[in-house]
Amino acid sequence: MLRGIEGFGPEHHLSTDRIPDISENLPLIVEIVDSGDHIEALLPWLDRIVQRGTITLAPVEILYDGGVS
Repeated sequence: MLRGIEGFGPEHHLSTDRIPDISENLPLIVEIVDSGDHIEALLPWLDRIVQRGTITLAPVEILYDGGVS
């Protein structure tokens, strides 16, 4: 999970961590890397819980897994 330092949000108003009064609506990025089958099974659940936001899918080529099986 990554927290953005600045974003415009759904209302297109600036949110930034530099101004404490407007920093409660900062963007978040959650990355999940798994098999296509697992991700496909997860999508209906994500669709229900993500109230405002975007869900994207992208193919990934893993070059090194650190010996993790």
